[in-house]
Amino acid sequence: MAINFTTFWTLFGRFAFSGDTIMAAILTTVTGEVEDAVQAIGGSNSIELERTRAGIRESLESFQETCPSLLSGTFAIPVGEHLIQMIKADNQLASDSLNDALRELIKQMITATESLDASTPACTPTYGGSNVGSGTILISTKRGDGQVNEHILAEDIEGTVTDAPTDGLASLGLSGEASTGLLSHDWPKGSGASSTLTSHTSASGDNLVTNGSFETAADATAAPHVPEGWLVQVATLGTTLKITSIEVQTVIMSSAPSAGHYILHWSDGTNTQSTAPLDYNASQSDVAAALSALTDLESVTVVTTGTTPDFTHTITFTGVTNPAQLTSTDNTTGGSIAHATSTAGSAHVMDGARSLEFDSDGAELTTILFPLILEKASQYAISTWWKADVVPAAGVITVDLVSSTTGTVINDDEAVANSFTIDATALSNSAFTHQAGVVRSPSTLPDTVFLRIRISTAVSTGTSLFLDEVCVVEMDQIYTGGLSAALFTGPVRWELDDLITLPVTNDRTGALNEWANRVFELRSNNLLIPTDTGGSETQPDSLSN
Repeated sequence: MAINFTTFWTLFGRFAFSGDTIMAAILTTVTGEVEDAVQAIGGSNSIELERTRAGIRESLESFQETCPSLLSGTFAIPVGEHLIQMIKADNQLASDSLNDALRELIKQMITATESLDASTPACTPTYGGSNVGSGTILISTKRGDGQVNEHILAEDIEGTVTDAPTDGLASLGLSGEASTGLLSHDWPKGSGASSTLTSHTSASGDNLVTNGSFETAADATAAPHVPEGWLVQVATLGTTLKITSIEVQTVIMSSAPSAGHYILHWSDGTNTQSTAPLDYNASQSDVAAALSALTDLESVTVVTTGTTPDFTHTITFTGVTNPAQLTSTDNTTGGSIAHATSTAGSAHVMDGARSLEFDSDGAELTTILFPLILEKASQYAISTWWKADVVPAAGVITVDLVSSTTGTVINDDEAVANSFTIDATALSNSAFTHQAGVVRSPSTLPDTVFLRIRISTAVSTGTSLFLDEVCVVEMDQIYTGGLSAALFTGPVRWELDDLITLPVTNDRTGALNEWANRVFELRSNNLLIPTDTGGSETQPDSLSN
């Protein structure tokens, strides 16, 4: 035999109607009558009467607190027992486990394409007007299997940056509104969430793309424009696809200085730093140590040539974004110092020294891939940052997950393609902008998974697009059955007390579905009754006696 869904959900609707009626009475009718009685006592009374007024309200609150046990005994326990016995009668349950009975109900509803009316949550983050950081937070109201988390609670979740180290891995503390019990008279309230997100950069330890900053090439000589770890499927290397250059500067000592010292100065655009004094005949290691002691120049390298004291120090600004020209104070005797740039870095880099440059010829659909190792039925945020030298008149970028280098797009368990597009004509030519999307791995993973980034509609001729800071990270759930989120650092680092608000809404359209959550604790048990929207549900959304 099979479950009679109409019989069960009609019965459930009747019980829900009684629960709804009890709730309304306790919250409004009873409360209103009690408040009328309190007001009838009048004001300016003796201490004894004021105590009486307070006592009446305390008694009301005490009565309201009995609501969960009242509904549990008159509604939740009986309807749960009915479900268990119904599944047992169908010979599909060997135990008295309510969760096992629910899973069987859900399984059979999916098989029979039965559904309840859906509820729809949503959230669009807002950022504090005084924020310094230019990063973003990516939000998902779905689960790893692609289903909507319909029982997300409507509330404002407040986020504050509580730690902002210079490496960009800031901490965002999140606090939800006060919660209440599922069968309480004042449900729903907030989640009571208290959690912390750590901001991601391409250097984050959990970034699945190990060279998302494009700082290193596969081979500096043989393949200088193939990013290490990446596969280049379609490109004319060095023409339509390039890794931008790391800046190289020289400090040239000449005229045979015989004594004294010099000091090198470097500006990050805001502050100027100076090295310790360097002897007139300072060696390669001396100059390297002096420069690497400055903030943000820790990774520079120095190669020294020439004959003492007329040295040429060649400085490679590894990890430094578009560095300014070094200057110097010359306190040597008889010598001179000259500065030059032998290889200019790119002005189109978000972080580090390099980015990946797509130079359009108006036709080529340049394509790169990176192999990923994913967990099944999990949710991932893909974060990319883009900039154009000139805003193109045409062009689309597609980012997706594919199962092979030939490009078969992977769907999630809800048959939704793991793919999103970026309008190249909307990119900025003055700053990097965040272009991101959420993907979900299927329960059955293919043997290989690749992140693919490609020009899917040709970009206008003569335009260069710059890609930097690619991250693929698993998203964090803010609370059980709640929103999933991933925080990313932008071109300007987060600072303490930067604010993000997550205004969560939920239309709670499906009355039966919502009551099923309250009675069976679906959210906390990671269970979802099959639903449909727009009046397409198979079971009427009716609470009636």
